[in-house]
Amino acid sequence: MNSQCTAKTLRDTKTKELATELTAALETQTGKRPHLIVNHLNRRKLDPNRDTEEAAFNVSAAVTAYNEYHKFITDARAHITGAGLLLDIHGQSHPEKWIELGYLISKSRLNTDDLKPALSSIRSLYNRHSTSMNFDALLRGTNSFGGLLSSHGYKVVPSPGNMSPGSGNFYSGGYTVKTYGSRYGDSIDAIQIESPYALRTSERATYVAALTAVVKDFLKLYY
Repeated sequence: MNSQCTAKTLRDTKTKELATELTAALETQTGKRPHLIVNHLNRRKLDPNRDTEEAAFNVSAAVTAYNEYHKFITDARAHITGAGLLLDIHGQSHPEKWIELGYLISKSRLNTDDLKPALSSIRSLYNRHSTSMNFDALLRGTNSFGGLLSSHGYKVVPSPGNMSPGSGNFYSGGYTVKTYGSRYGDSIDAIQIESPYALRTSERATYVAALTAVVKDFLKLYY
């Protein structure tokens, strides 16, 4: 690794458990199992939510792991016929303690209502429903992912109660949703879900139940 390179190495604690339990709950309740792809390597060794150079610093073993991880994603997408939804599960420790949903719409664009569906990771979703809903409603309306999740009592941005981050911390989405969402075409949409620490640990069971209900409702509405 180049000694001049800088990288974030904080762990997204308990995100693996969150994703695994969400997958199991969806399978139990629907009879269908979502594709689940997990990076088991410590973030000090590999962060696959980056481009290759930043993720692996050209370390051969890390590059191999990176390529294998992303091949799992491309293979999963290839098995989906028609529209689909990718959820990229992450964790953050921002003081706002809200759930941050990343659609590749930047903080500044959310704050100024400069919303461009063509720039988003749910471009295909908007194109399919543009005759009946505007993009703002899909992004932060009552029946948006954030709107459905906030109806379970959670603080979510963007959502009807928190239309934009304002001066607060916010992750708008990273490499995975940019690469595998529908920003550049195709019919697979993607949302990055950044959950605060408590929802990944002590409050995880209740949160998983809420997320399961939201995913089911969202898929029923739009897919």
